[in-house]
Amino acid sequence: MDETKQAGKRASRATAGTVSSGDLTTAYRIAANLVADHGDTYLPLFERLDLEITARDERRAILDRAAEVAKQAPGHARDDSQSPS
Repeated sequence: MDETKQAGKRASRATAGTVSSGDLTTAYRIAANLVADHGDTYLPLFERLDLEITARDERRAILDRAAEVAKQAPGHARDDSQSPS
């Protein structure tokens, strides 16, 4: 499949929901090449992708930390029968 058709399929997936991390990484690399080849013209695109990747990484790290803390806490399994009324 040629690159244009692949890009079209990725665009369809993107409009249908969340952009996958793999697609985001691919776009990031393409944007980096555009900046390297054409200068600041494509820098805003690269910056936006960089921010999105950083935000996803930070969110994933926070979720991982929360899961780890929850595992270490006594009685970490939620018991709805003891919830306050």
